Amino acid sequence: MLGLSLNFWRVLKAFSRWRRSKNLYSYFISTEEALNMKIGELQTYLDLDNINAAAKPSLVDIILFVLFALFGLFYSLLIFPLLPFIIVYSIYTELKTEKSLLNSLI
Repeated sequence: MLGLSLNFWRVLKAFSRWRRSKNLYSYFISTEEALNMKIGELQTYLDLDNINAAAKPSLVDIILFVLFALFGLFYSLLIFPLLPFIIVYSIYTELKTEKSLLNSLI
C-alpha cells in the first residue's frame, strides 16, 4: 500500500508486466534446472524477454489493479479494529505455553 501512495504509476506498470509474464510457482521446474539454465534461457522460459518495459498498461490491467488495490485497502483497514484482540490472544497463548512448559519441567 505504501508503494501505491508513493508512486502509483510505477506500481501499475510493474503489475502490468507481472500479468504478461510467467512465474516459477505455476510452472514445474526444479531449482536445479533453473540454476543450470543460463539467464537468457530462463528469461525466455518465463516470457520475460517478450515484455516491453515501455508498454502502457491495458484497460484490463488498470481495472484489475484497482480491484486488487481496493481489496488491499479494505484488508488493511479491517485489521486495525482487530489488532487489540490479536495482541491479547498472542499474549494469552504465549503465557499458556510458558505455563505448560514450566509444569513439564517440575
